Amino acid sequence: MECIRIEGRAYVGGRFTRVKLGKEGCRTLQFSNDYLIMPGMVDLHVHFRDWGLAHKETLAGGAAAALAGGVVAVGDMPNTKPHIRTAELYRKRLEEGSKLPVTYRLHMGVPGDLSELDAARPGSVKVYPEDVETYGWGHVEALMRRCSSLGCVVVF
Repeated sequence: MECIRIEGRAYVGGRFTRVKLGKEGCRTLQFSNDYLIMPGMVDLHVHFRDWGLAHKETLAGGAAAALAGGVVAVGDMPNTKPHIRTAELYRKRLEEGSKLPVTYRLHMGVPGDLSELDAARPGSVKVYPEDVETYGWGHVEALMRRCSSLGCVVVF
């Protein structure tokens, strides 16, 4: 999908001012003073599925629905098929998400081998109840210590 740059009037710092939002070189949408640019919403818990679950949702469809609802940034959950638990799958999904017209972030799933966190360097890791059941609480505690040292957030 193409990138878009928005130019127009917005309320910033207690006053109306002209703004340019987005990257240079993108298609530009210019709004006259009759319009006001409003902030978008952030949804840090989306399920864009795709891969083995495309019948439920796709990356493109989820991004289009998000934008239609005023959501401009998303945090995608890792419970896809396959579940995103490795650095390889994490990077692959981020690459696909980078082409979307929303700001895309991805929560990594709990890896069986915690060294995957070092390779992936995720911003966050999502822990599901079944992860505690599968790996045990000791593994989750080790995950939290590793994330603390890497600067990633653990989401329950």
